[in-house]
Amino acid sequence: MSLNARITKDPTGVYWLEWDTDPNAVAYDIITPAGGHVQAGKKAVRAKLGSGLTEPVHAMIASARPGAYEKADYPAVIPPPPPPPPPSSGIDDYKGICLYRDEDFAKAASLAGIKHARCDWPSAARVQAAKAAGIELLPIADYSRDSGDGHHAPADFNAWADKVVAAALGDWQHPRAVEVWNEPWGSGFWTNPDPVAYYRLVATLAPKLWAALPDCLLVVAADATGSKNVTGTDKWRTPMLAADTAKLLTDPRIRPATHNYCDARPPEAHTSSPDSWDFDRYQGAHRDFLAHGHPTGMVWNTEYGWQAGAGTALIPYTPVTEQQQADYIVRAIKMMQSSGIVERSYAFHFKTNDAWNYNWLRTDNTPKPVCAAVKALA
Repeated sequence: MSLNARITKDPTGVYWLEWDTDPNAVAYDIITPAGGHVQAGKKAVRAKLGSGLTEPVHAMIASARPGAYEKADYPAVIPPPPPPPPPSSGIDDYKGICLYRDEDFAKAASLAGIKHARCDWPSAARVQAAKAAGIELLPIADYSRDSGDGHHAPADFNAWADKVVAAALGDWQHPRAVEVWNEPWGSGFWTNPDPVAYYRLVATLAPKLWAALPDCLLVVAADATGSKNVTGTDKWRTPMLAADTAKLLTDPRIRPATHNYCDARPPEAHTSSPDSWDFDRYQGAHRDFLAHGHPTGMVWNTEYGWQAGAGTALIPYTPVTEQQQADYIVRAIKMMQSSGIVERSYAFHFKTNDAWNYNWLRTDNTPKPVCAAVKALA
């Protein structure tokens, strides 16, 4: 059996070799980074390698049955990506929306022709409801599983990543892609936003997820700005990319994501802050990821939308009319499709019995014009 050997580094700078228990082992033989041999008892699951080591750090372990040695590396060696699939530019790639209730998937497919949906930590039942409606689900791995509704960074990045991998192999049924957190650049979703810590979270998850699902895409928050963060500025994408000295974010399985809200302005409007307030600010993420070395820079727009009609407005944004909402969504979809740089999009949102007027449903759950307008796109 594989011991799933891996090396971790704790906050004090000490390196540890960790492994899964072999029930048949009498003991474990470890070859340390210096080349020496160390024995560990049959109940052990970790061994201290030391601190102040020169990276990359390597060690080997075998269960004394005897067995073949397994190598572990720090930083983890990421499996090479499979060949990328051929690009798609079909209109269905942009018929996506944020969905949060199992019973809404069939309704969204029927009323609006939805083909893709996005939600936080979906249950197995939700994944099944999506499949039954012909909808591909994008799971968001975020705060929900770590600490109830506490919107802060995971206390233990490795433990969190292990939960994500377990969900991807279990409830999520081997998804095509996983989104890493929702709006970590916003203080409402990550207390004291930290672009470097967020990058470390992505870097912790990537080798674990790709070891289990080598072709799974990782959708990474890549907005230019957000709340004021630990850098003392509102900058997000620039410090995150600067932290990527290992060039993980150039892997072709990475997809930068933006949230392209633009108040009540139409999608074609331009402002004096195009990377922060224009609908087509996905261009900035595409540009910066290409400059960083990503082979395509293809962007996923995982949230956008317009508030419309009656219901609860999300201050300070201004509602538009229901017909404007429909027109703007259709024009936005056509813009993204024709751009050649947006691969997938998800509007916000479709939810029964919900009063937020971003909703594609009215407060009485009847569909707004946007539903029929998107369904008719071909």
